[in-house]
Amino acid sequence: MKELWRLGKIIRIMGKHGFGDITERLFKGEKKRPVDQEAKEWTAKNGFPSPQRVRRALEELGPSFIKLGQLMSTRADIFPTEYIEEFTKLQDQVPPVPFNKIRDIIQKELRRPLEEIFAEFTSESMAAASVAQVHMAKLFSGEQVAV
Repeated sequence: MKELWRLGKIIRIMGKHGFGDITERLFKGEKKRPVDQEAKEWTAKNGFPSPQRVRRALEELGPSFIKLGQLMSTRADIFPTEYIEEFTKLQDQVPPVPFNKIRDIIQKELRRPLEEIFAEFTSESMAAASVAQVHMAKLFSGEQVAV
């Protein structure tokens, strides 16, 4: 059942980012118009969603898809330059996960509230990648740490 839920989420996100037209063309032979002007021009010219839309979809789909985008960024022999440039942004320009979710994950893993573990904990991440992000913290001993 969990797999069906995830598949539904993937399909919804893909449709949101302009991939619904590809499905329609594959299965119905119809072509759906993109929503924004940039996507409309790109699709009219190339027949595929814009590189920005592909990157945004991969970001929203999560860590596994971001990793896929990172891999695709290394394949200039397969993808056009415009796509490589966008996929490369997935190497080091991934949006951070909101702090409230990070707080929940850390507290669940360490089985204690942050306030009991750290004297200070920055809510803003200093770096974010596909499977992790880094926050600075200070232990009660005064030692600065990266979490």
